[in-house]
Amino acid sequence: MWPKFLVTLRSVFFAKFVIASQFDRDFDLNEFGEGAKQALHLISNKLAKGEFDDLEDLVAPSALQEIKINIANFSVAQREMLAVDKDDVFFAFPYEVGIIKSERKQQFDYIEGRPEPPQREVEIMVVFHTLRGMNKDREELQEMSLPGFLKDPATRGRIMICNYRFYRDFTEGKEPVWVVNLLNHFIPDQSP
Repeated sequence: MWPKFLVTLRSVFFAKFVIASQFDRDFDLNEFGEGAKQALHLISNKLAKGEFDDLEDLVAPSALQEIKINIANFSVAQREMLAVDKDDVFFAFPYEVGIIKSERKQQFDYIEGRPEPPQREVEIMVVFHTLRGMNKDREELQEMSLPGFLKDPATRGRIMICNYRFYRDFTEGKEPVWVVNLLNHFIPDQSP
């Protein structure tokens, strides 16, 4: 739910010195975060409406299949709660950046008789803290601190944490697109 200093430091290192220097020179973690926020908004709203066909290019097939099974058990109210407005995100951070990198020295492409290209895959887990209707409460937020506002019993039921893991295969010859291969929405424990 919250960033950890060493994990964050490791993630920033991987983003700058592995992804940006070896896989994608244009990669920027801040820009990625903005794109991740847009993906959260788009995916969560499509899930809330049950528009699964529109998610085929955004969510990995295995994840989408599991999501369909889980959402089938949701009530209409639970399904509606999945929708996140872009303005409802009050805190987001890349929790962890994972790199899968191997040289595949033993494997060959048997059709052309040459070694397969090195495997280069990246997963970035992004954690979003959201407050439903936060845009409507901007004036109240300016009058009291965010931590005080979030502890208010009337507000706490509107808080949701969303974990989205983004995956991209940078291996030569693969389509260079980010997809979500894991997602989770939950309401944190509201006991005092």
